[in-house]
Formats: sequence, structure tokens, C-alpha cells
Amino acid sequence: MENNKQDQRIPVTILTGFLGAGKTTLLNELIRQNPTKKIAVIENEFGEINIDSDLVVGVEDGIFELSSGCVCCELNDELITVLQKLIKTHPGIHHLVVETTGIADPAPVAMSFLADETIQSAFRLDAVITLVDARFIEQQLEDQEEACKQVAIADVVLVNKTDKVDAYQKETVTNIVKRMNNQALIRESAFGKVEGIDLLNLKAFSRENILNAKIETPSLGGLSFNAFSSPLEKSPALNPNQKTQLHSDISSCSFVFSEPLDLLKFDIWMRMLLNDAAFKLYRVKGILNFKHFEEKLVFQSVNNQYVSESAGNWGNEERVSKIVFIGKKINKEILAEGMAICCSEKPYESSEFLKLLFRSELV
Repeated sequence: MENNKQDQRIPVTILTGFLGAGKTTLLNELIRQNPTKKIAVIENEFGEINIDSDLVVGVEDGIFELSSGCVCCELNDELITVLQKLIKTHPGIHHLVVETTGIADPAPVAMSFLADETIQSAFRLDAVITLVDARFIEQQLEDQEEACKQVAIADVVLVNKTDKVDAYQKETVTNIVKRMNNQALIRESAFGKVEGIDLLNLKAFSRENILNAKIETPSLGGLSFNAFSSPLEKSPALNPNQKTQLHSDISSCSFVFSEPLDLLKFDIWMRMLLNDAAFKLYRVKGILNFKHFEEKLVFQSVNNQYVSESAGNWGNEERVSKIVFIGKKINKEILAEGMAICCSEKPYESSEFLKLLFRSELV
């Protein structure tokens, strides 16, 4: 029953990227590639839209009807109001694309689809897609916090306008993106075209996606579980004089461990971690094994909002937890300490756990 309900909800793609990255070109291409789908488009600022004017055939209550059968409107009201308006006036929508402004942090939009029960009942977040301009993204990441967040929370990063740069620049940009978000799928694109991937059917926020995620983790001495913090990959093509510390404050840290977690301690610690450091932890996702529970739990967060859902019983599978943290200035030792305490037999009132909660340098 639960899967049928989820299948009936409208999938949502959040399309983000800094100014000039090529979001609207990609949006037009998605509409053209899916002529049988009724796609709704929500623009943060309608003034930025560049959908070909000959496609617009009518306007009703702020919603533009397109000859393709799609609709487009601007986000000039609260998101939930716009969504209710769309459902009421244009039933039968197959997919929703929310295009954020180039200078916007996409996290609040994503959080709305995770935290608001009304939105959850009608829509499911399919993926966050971030476009980066291969020519200028290095400087944008250096100067703009919003550009860093756009890459950090992405499920897919499209290195766009690759036709305008050489192989060295493409490889450099790809390595920087991997360093910042090693869980994102990275693809090259040009003129809104991407090969070998259906951008409207990624299911990146589905439990199946997390269950199938592959996290390879080397041993971290002295701990009973493995941890990995992604380094900046160095390619032989990289200039040795290049500043390898660029964007080093954005990184990811992953853990794989077999010890079961204490549900209460994990919940207390995670709430504190997300609420006190929401501006540093941009994304957390994982499949978790809890004591006294036969079910797997899929956990996801964007900034300080999170959701969890059952992924069925473990059955004969090996009960192994996997979790990934993506954020700014992550301290993997502190995160490892927190996960270890949440796996220990010490009660949540213990001094070790309380000290962990009140440490100021958690991440």
C-alpha cells in the first residue's frame, strides 16, 4: 500500500545552479524531450524565465499554459499555496520542476518537500540537480557560499558548457565537485543535453537509491567501524602550482559499521547536530540498523529538516549501517565519536553522551 501511494505522488525535480549555469536551457530541453508528459514549472523569479515566447498560449491566475501541454508559474507566494493552485487548476500533472534563482540556496525549497505533510501527501522529491558552468565555477565556489551549497546538496551535478573548455579544465572541475560531494552523480553537458541518464526519473530521494548506494571505506584505526572522508582527488593533469586548498571546507564523510545504533541516543544527537549546525551540515543520508528493530531505517536530511522511513525487514541480510555527512568544515573524528557513542551500551544520561551533545566543535 505504501509503495502504491508513493507511486501516485507527483515527482519533483529541483533545478539549481549559479547565475548563467544554463538552467533554463536545460529546462527547455527537458520539456522538448518529454512531449507526452505534462510538466509543471515553478520559477523562483519569473523575470528570469526564458521559455520560448511562442510556446506560451495562455495565462490564468499567474499560471502560463504552454503549447506543449506544460504549465509554468512564478513563486511569488508561499510554495504550498502555489502547489495547491497548480493541483486545483491543472490536474493530471506528471512532473514538477522547481527552478531556483542563480543566487539562491536551494535547501529551503528541498526542505519544504521533506518537512511539510501537506506537500508530502501530493509530491515526492525525486532529485536535486545542480548545473555548474565549467568555465567559472571555480571562482564562484571561492566567492559565493550559495554556489557551494548548490553543489553540496545535489544528487546530480551537471558540469555544463563543456564545449567551451579543454580537457584539463573539465577534469579540474570534476575533481573539485567530487571533493565537495562524493555521493553526487557527475555528468558532462552542453546546450542542455545530457547523455545516458533520464533526469526526470532519478529517484535519488527514494529508499532504494540509498539501499543500493556503494560506499567503500578503508579502516580507521582504533574504531570498530570504518570511516572515510573524501580527499581532493589529484589528477596527473593537474597543475602542481594550483591551489589545492580551494573549497577544502566543503567535504563529505561516510561511515559503515555493523554495531546496532540506539534509537533514542541517535535521535537526540542528530536533532542537536542538525539544529545547532544547520548552516554547516547540508546533507545527511543513510540506511541504519537499530537495536531491537527488525526493520531497516532510511534517513535523509537537508539542512535541519529530516525524514526517515522503513525499508522493510533485514531478513537474512547482513545488518550493516551506512551513513554519509556532507557539509562545511566537517570534523570526521567528532562525527565518528558521536556514531560510536550511539552504538555503545552507555545510557543517554551518561557523562560521555552529554559531553558530546554540548561540544561546540561538533562539525
